[in-house]
Amino acid sequence: MNNQQRMLNAVADGMAGVLPIELFCLFTRGELEEYICGNSEVDVDLLARVTEYEGGYNEETPVIRYFWEVLREMTNVDRKLFLQFVWARSCLPSKESDFEAPFKIIKDSRRHESSGSICFLPSASTCFFNLTLPEYDTKETLRKKLSFAIQNGYTMESDFVTNDTEVEKGWKD
Repeated sequence: MNNQQRMLNAVADGMAGVLPIELFCLFTRGELEEYICGNSEVDVDLLARVTEYEGGYNEETPVIRYFWEVLREMTNVDRKLFLQFVWARSCLPSKESDFEAPFKIIKDSRRHESSGSICFLPSASTCFFNLTLPEYDTKETLRKKLSFAIQNGYTMESDFVTNDTEVEKGWKD
């Protein structure tokens, strides 16, 4: 019993660092959880409002329209994976003013040298909350590439890539 009480006291002390305990009774359980943990639902409209575009993209570019449609069609679990991929977080702030920086979608104009087609996956820079997005021709291609990227991205930051030799022997000069 004493161990449980100590753990509960530690939790209460931690929560008191976020919000004075005397104010807890003013909130419902759900309101308090959202205040402390953030919204469990990824608000795509909120994310769209804090988005900036670079490299020739804008809200009317077809691939950008496809992107927002695909994001809205995803399950909340997949949207959380997307946030983890682009920001290393699984939830958004509750309101626009709580964002430290805008979400940026940057045009990746690379094409496959021999075919001229786009075979590259989207990439992200989590430190800067950026998504580098190739200009896919169809919504379905964007859906497949984005889905693969968010479900198979294992690192927090993709600016750094190692190959088998670097892992085996280490990096030199």
